[in-house]
Amino acid sequence: MPSVTRTVTGTGRPGFTLIEVVVVLTILGIAAAVTAPGLARMLGGGADGVVRDVVSAYGTAREAAATRAARTSVLLELGTGAYWVVAGPSAGDVADTIRQGRLSLTPEIRLTGGDRGWAVTTFDPLGHARGNRVFVSEGQEVHEIAADPWTAAVSVQRR
Repeated sequence: MPSVTRTVTGTGRPGFTLIEVVVVLTILGIAAAVTAPGLARMLGGGADGVVRDVVSAYGTAREAAATRAARTSVLLELGTGAYWVVAGPSAGDVADTIRQGRLSLTPEIRLTGGDRGWAVTTFDPLGHARGNRVFVSEGQEVHEIAADPWTAAVSVQRR
């Protein structure tokens, strides 16, 4: 079977023309733009990813309240998605930041609930919780995140 060697016209060297490279890159760009939203949803992006991150922060606060024997709060800035998990302060102490981060918000995902742009949920060492409900919405889909006041169990409901 004869071998096929591709040469660029006029140079005698093997390779691809600039037009061929541009066409291939354009096709790859279009394919990436079409598949990226579906891939992000499949990898846990979107509202489901934000809900998971908030529930994880609540879990960190609940665990820290029990292990440190101190009130621990999740402070969530609804406009930006920035959050802090802080322990204390107790009499005269300064709050200790245990964890902080920023939720992966997109223009389609909104956080609501809370008061004056903040949602604060506090867990105490005795296994109780109090605070704001947080609503994560993307289009028509809305998730409600709340901590049970008596057991501090975190629940998520789709509405």
